[in-house]
Amino acid sequence: MVKISLFLKTYSCCTTVLLTCTLRRSNNIKFAVFISSITFGMGHIVNLLNGKDLIPTLLQICYAAAIGFLFTIIIYK
Repeated sequence: MVKISLFLKTYSCCTTVLLTCTLRRSNNIKFAVFISSITFGMGHIVNLLNGKDLIPTLLQICYAAAIGFLFTIIIYK
């Protein structure tokens, strides 16, 4: 439970900063949400460096981007 709480606090902090900075530059909420989601998904690419298989890692990146999209929308609202 502590790990989930720490994760949500860290993610919401990083997402808020990234969302705010992107919105200042582009003033386009769709673009800002997209960038934040993709950034969260691409953070999982380091699993390839740890010797994980390609297909499961690509799926994890896609799932993480989708979850990142959901979290970003929740934070924005």
